[in-house]
Amino acid sequence: MTESSQFRNQLIDLRKIVLDGISYFIVWKVLNNEYESSMLNLRGRKDWWWQYRGFLSPARKALLWSTLLQLSKAYDTDPRTVSLNNLVIKARNNQKELAPYATQDNLEDIQARIFKNNESLLLLRRFRNRRLAHLDVDSAEDAEFPYDKLNALIED
Repeated sequence: MTESSQFRNQLIDLRKIVLDGISYFIVWKVLNNEYESSMLNLRGRKDWWWQYRGFLSPARKALLWSTLLQLSKAYDTDPRTVSLNNLVIKARNNQKELAPYATQDNLEDIQARIFKNNESLLLLRRFRNRRLAHLDVDSAEDAEFPYDKLNALIED
């Protein structure tokens, strides 16, 4: 397989990872908004959220964790992975063959956006390691991922 066809396949894989993460995030966001408004309006009446809470509460958490796992894949720094950073580096090293329609400025802009989110990416990696991937890791320090950082990362 040529380097350009391998790169194209990796781009397709990365697109699937990112789109899955965004899809999970959108559904989680809707469920989370419904959950929060439902909790505010409970006051003695039981609504659909309350009735199906045994399903919706775990689904809400699973969607959030799936979002974070997909995003951690998309931004993984391991050179063996299909990640945005790794593909940008490959494209910058062989721009004529791998990214003929991108300018050097386009590729630098993508890397700058990744770097701009470095703090969020470190939080994401810590969350993945402590909560999703390495459950045997000592979790004396709780790993949380704030909504505003997650939303900014998805927007970028």
